[in-house]
Amino acid sequence: IFQLVMMDPGITAFVTGIALSTFSTVIVAFRLYCRYIRMHTIHLFDYFIIGALLVTWGNTVLNYYQVTFGAGVHFPDLITPKRPQVLHAIFGTLITWYIYRMSYPVALCLVKFSLLFFYRTLATSCNFRRIVTITIAFVGIYTASMIIAGAFQCRRPSDAWSITGYLAWISPPTKLTHGKATHPARQKCFDPTYLWAAFAGVNLFTDIVVLVLPIPMLLSLRLPLTKRLGLVSIFSLGFLAIVASSLRVWILTLWAESVASQQKYGTDLLLWGQVEINSGIVSASIPFLKQFFTGRRSTTRGSDTVAIERPTPRPLKPFCPTLHQDKKLDVTQCSMGRPETEPGEMGWRPFITVPANLSSKEGSKNDSVIQIGIAK
Repeated sequence: IFQLVMMDPGITAFVTGIALSTFSTVIVAFRLYCRYIRMHTIHLFDYFIIGALLVTWGNTVLNYYQVTFGAGVHFPDLITPKRPQVLHAIFGTLITWYIYRMSYPVALCLVKFSLLFFYRTLATSCNFRRIVTITIAFVGIYTASMIIAGAFQCRRPSDAWSITGYLAWISPPTKLTHGKATHPARQKCFDPTYLWAAFAGVNLFTDIVVLVLPIPMLLSLRLPLTKRLGLVSIFSLGFLAIVASSLRVWILTLWAESVASQQKYGTDLLLWGQVEINSGIVSASIPFLKQFFTGRRSTTRGSDTVAIERPTPRPLKPFCPTLHQDKKLDVTQCSMGRPETEPGEMGWRPFITVPANLSSKEGSKNDSVIQIGIAK
């Protein structure tokens, strides 16, 4: 099995997708356990990461069919398709890639939304919150643009997976008209290569922005330097996603050269796409796993765990002696209620602020205020 995986790049891409998606599922499960079970809370950015994980599994299923339909079909078979199996493979490849080029941006967008909305909860300044909001809007707009462009690549969307239309684009000239070679009638579709290259570049740029955005805020926290650097290192795990995105941009340039190169580098695009998305999911979930190791109300020091407990309050003495409406209140006889103390233990009566003539109607015009703080 290992030799088969190493010899077939399509199987390598699919197995890698299964392994990475499974690992991401475990990490997200631990995250939800810490958030919902330990902390009893869940927010919008948690739902975003769940959506990204579901779309990633959908992409893994698509990768399987992309690899299956593309296996055993070579470029000469596409030029002169004679077997029904080749036509079936062409149709399957077209429809799966049509879905993939819309689901892939959705997964990336959900991962970035999860991080950015989490940053909003950490914002301590209006400027940082404003920058995060602008980044969210930018990511949402360019992702929606890519989905619309992918869905309407052709004037009629169904032409995007039409076998006849695809063969018309890759077939050689068939006849001469006025001494010039002409191609078969082609559907009205635009070449999305440049659009995908632009999307890959913008995606790489936003990956860098999302990675760098919280670092100044983390470094400005009033924590020891070692803890601040530890937080920065945790949030910097997304650097792997930037590396995968950079490699994917380079492979995309090779993939776009010709139809033959698309067959050659198609599996590499799928492979590094899985690495990019899953590394983003993992890096967005790691900061929430601390509760799994420390607990809800505990602090870890080395190998010892110190629980944080609240002291039991002592009973309070009666507030004041019994009063009658026909008697004036003697302030010196009142006690606002204080914890009982042991014999010989210093204690303080609470600080009292009451009018001097509480029940007297004949008090002076400028009633004074008595403030009492008596040590026992």
